[in-house]
Amino acid sequence: MLIRKLDEIRKSKRNVTDKGWESSRLLLEEDGMGFSFHITTLKAGGEWTFHYRHHLEAVFVISGRGSVEELANGTVHQLGPGALYALNEHDRHTLRA
Repeated sequence: MLIRKLDEIRKSKRNVTDKGWESSRLLLEEDGMGFSFHITTLKAGGEWTFHYRHHLEAVFVISGRGSVEELANGTVHQLGPGALYALNEHDRHTLRA
C-alpha cells in the first residue's frame, strides 16, 4: 500500500515547476502502479504546448476555465470544471488557461 500526502510531495523532488505551472507527482512509473497521478496547477493567462511521446495522459479539470487544442487538426475544445480530456494517441496539444 502506498500513502502519499500532497503537502509532503510539494516539498520533494516530485514537485516540478516551470513557467506558469506546478505539478505535484503523487504516483510515478517507479511506484509500479502502471500509471501516474499528478495534481497540476496552471496560472491564468498561460499557454503551453506539450507532446508526450512515451505515455498517455488523462486530465480532469477541477476549477478554472481554458481550452486544449489538438495540433494535428486545429480543433479547440473548451474546458471547465468537470471536463476530462484524454491524450490517447500521444496527441501534440496546446493548453490555454
